[in-house]
Amino acid sequence: MATIPDFIKSQRKTHKGTTFACYVRNYTENAVSFPVAFGTLEHQPRMRPEQQARLIERNSARYGVKREGARPAQSSPSLSSSSAVQKDAPRGQAQVAMP
Repeated sequence: MATIPDFIKSQRKTHKGTTFACYVRNYTENAVSFPVAFGTLEHQPRMRPEQQARLIERNSARYGVKREGARPAQSSPSLSSSSAVQKDAPRGQAQVAMP
């Protein structure tokens, strides 16, 4: 991320918002603090279900993902579950077993 751990740890939450450490390859030289006011995402326009379906179709066609019908969202497996993490993964690169 082109920064040091202390920079990431220095990101703070206030009563109006929070900051995130952000690094954009080929755009920022180092990580920068990115402030986000609370409510920013909640106040953005939302897609209608048919718009979301078209977006998923376009992305599937664009990236070669073929599937029949929409599938329900799945919750992420718990990383603390011993059966969900491969024990032989390199340190720091645990691989989650997907159903």
